[in-house]
Order: sequence, then C-alpha cells, then structure tokens
Amino acid sequence: LDMLYLVSPEDWARHLGMGESELARSYDAPLRAALAGGRVVLIAQLVGDAKGTQLLAPPADQLAALPGGADDIAIANLFPDGDEQVRHFVAAFGDGAEAPLSFPLRLALLAQGLDAGATRWTIAGRTWTRTASPTPIGYAGPPGTVPTVSLRRLLAPDALRDPAVRALRGRVVIVSTTSESFPDRHFTPYARGWHPRLMA
Repeated sequence: LDMLYLVSPEDWARHLGMGESELARSYDAPLRAALAGGRVVLIAQLVGDAKGTQLLAPPADQLAALPGGADDIAIANLFPDGDEQVRHFVAAFGDGAEAPLSFPLRLALLAQGLDAGATRWTIAGRTWTRTASPTPIGYAGPPGTVPTVSLRRLLAPDALRDPAVRALRGRVVIVSTTSESFPDRHFTPYARGWHPRLMA
C-alpha cells in the first residue's frame, strides 16, 4: 500500500473527543483482515533535516495487524540523480541483518513467496542482500506497459466481472494515487515532463 497515514481514523476520533463506538471499531474490519492475511506491505518514509532522520511509519493499530510486523513494512524513499531523474533504487536502507527493506525489493519478495526476514535472496538468478548499494531500475515501457485500474472501477458493484479487475488476481498490486496534485511524481529518463512513479 503506497499511501502513508500517520494517524488512524480511530485515533483521530479519540483526539476530537468523539468517544468509542462499535462502528469506530468495526468499520475497517475488511482492511484489518487484509493486513492480517500476510499479503500486504505498507510503506514507511524516511524524513530528515539538520537534526537527524526519523521514520514515518503507519499507525500502530495497522502495524499490529501485520503478521510479519516490521518485515511487512518497506521504505519508499527514492533518490534522484543530480539531474533530478530517478535511475536507481536500493535494496535496503543500510547494511546488515536489521536494515529495513526498500519497497521494490519487498514487493519482489512478496511476489516470489520469499521470507522477508532473511538476509539473502535469489530472484531470477540474481542474489540480493540487505545493502544500500544503488541498483539501476529496469524501466518497462512505453507508458501504459504497467496497467492501472482506478479505485472507482475497482470498487464498482460489478467489479469482479470486469476483465481489468479480474486480471489483478495473483499479481502484485500497488495501491496509490496518480493525482497531479499529490507530490509523489518523479522524473524518469524516459518521461516527457512529470511521470507517475512506477515501481515494477
């Protein structure tokens, strides 16, 4: 899930003094069930200033639902080159057994059914370790090669009969926004102007 909410609706309702209700505890039961199913990765973001770096992680109640705990969280930071184009990613943010994984590697491990708690993996003949060494992104193109399905289409009453929605079964799916007003767009070497971030 490539969206980061720092506070849950329940926490916000408590902050506003709205109290507890059965609806507040159960409205997101399908989301919690999906998180507990072991097939969801949530993002985190490293942010920093002159005082240091901190990890912005999902709300504690969402983290508690993840069966893999910290292994079901991945860091989504990207590092553009000097010309502001994103050409590389890192497998992990740091080196060593405890280094948190990047979003692209964590999704690849999920797709392959590999243990995110390990320190070494082989995917498509290449060995990956928890290291911050930059790796070139093998962009797929042209635009449209990676299909997108709108949330409106996904949530339509007859969505399970929609061929585009049915094609998602068994695939790695990134739930994110493509809105031009959302500050999650990055230059790529193959884009004309701004291009939505793709992690394939």
